[in-house]
Amino acid sequence: GEHVDGGTSRFDPRGVIYQAICAACGQLGFPTTPGAYSEINGSNNCNLGAVKFDFQSTVRAIPLIDYTSDVDTVCNTLFVDFTNNSINAHEYEWDFGNGQSSTQEEPTASFNGFGTYTIQLIAHDTICDLYDTATVTLLHNLGADPKASFEVDYADCDKTFKASFINNSQGSSAYQWDFGDGSSSTLAEPEHYFPGIGTYTITLTAIDTLCFNTDTYSLDIEFTDTIPPPQANVHASPCLDGSLKITVINGQPWYQYRWEDETGRSFSGENPRIVFSESGFHDIVFTVIDTLCNATYADDYVVRIGAIQNEVFVPNAFTPNADGKNEKFIVYGNHCTLNDHFTIYNRWGQIVFETYEPYTEFWDALIDGKPANEDVFIYTLRRGDEVQRGTITLIR
Repeated sequence: GEHVDGGTSRFDPRGVIYQAICAACGQLGFPTTPGAYSEINGSNNCNLGAVKFDFQSTVRAIPLIDYTSDVDTVCNTLFVDFTNNSINAHEYEWDFGNGQSSTQEEPTASFNGFGTYTIQLIAHDTICDLYDTATVTLLHNLGADPKASFEVDYADCDKTFKASFINNSQGSSAYQWDFGDGSSSTLAEPEHYFPGIGTYTITLTAIDTLCFNTDTYSLDIEFTDTIPPPQANVHASPCLDGSLKITVINGQPWYQYRWEDETGRSFSGENPRIVFSESGFHDIVFTVIDTLCNATYADDYVVRIGAIQNEVFVPNAFTPNADGKNEKFIVYGNHCTLNDHFTIYNRWGQIVFETYEPYTEFWDALIDGKPANEDVFIYTLRRGDEVQRGTITLIR
């Protein structure tokens, strides 16, 4: 039932014929070639069957790169095996975009520098003398070039001018350091002592000994002397207990402090408690160790200690009778003294009052908020290793 109607043939200037056919009429089959638009008739009667008559052979150039199997990188040179899937070709011309070319069907090319390369393939059909050209792009960005990098651990105020180097280089197996002061090293992570204050340019050359490639990295470091030296103000304490009042100027958290008097006693810390038992002139040597800048400072101070007033007076009675006199039990002593402990007990040994500030905080004769009755109480006053005991009579 197939047939051709009038006016269904077309011709192009190259001599190709396109023919339309009323095909597969009556739901009968019609032969198709691979790649046809459809292999079945979707109509309930005739459908369009299109036939192309081409007496001219076609050539196609198809260059390929399989990045999973065709690429081999050694050092920073990239070796590529090219795959040729061209159709109807007999001769080939390759241009690799790097100054190299080839006429092999599936050649191998090398690419020495990182970058993007345009690969061109011209396929030639020698029978019909036809040509086709195609290109493929190659990106070369993976190689074994070393990368030089480092960090410096140093203090700009270090009086020994020492620096330690942390090597963060990659892809390298040998190193050349230039410290900028005429000295050098081939160690991976050296330490170096510089000659003095100043700015130094450190240069590291990282070397790949397999491929003989190198990379350099530079960094400036500076040693200065800008931190003011520590000082101290040392005077007799106004507490008149023979102690010193010490104030450190230009102190730093990393300093270590040492103090020593003329008797050989030593003390540590920024503000130690130094107490003399005798009045007169006393010599104090102050030493500061700068653990960051590796420096030591020392000063000598002569301090005059006046009359020492360190006595304590504890009365034996008081009269809290609301007459405005002697209402609280007052202990007389040096209020600068630290850690003195005063405790009052009743006759059954129960604590009725205690304080760690006995010279400023006094008993008001109340027990649990109620006035205490007339009685005799016992007290203890602990001063360092010494304990003083006695009795207190409460008189209304």
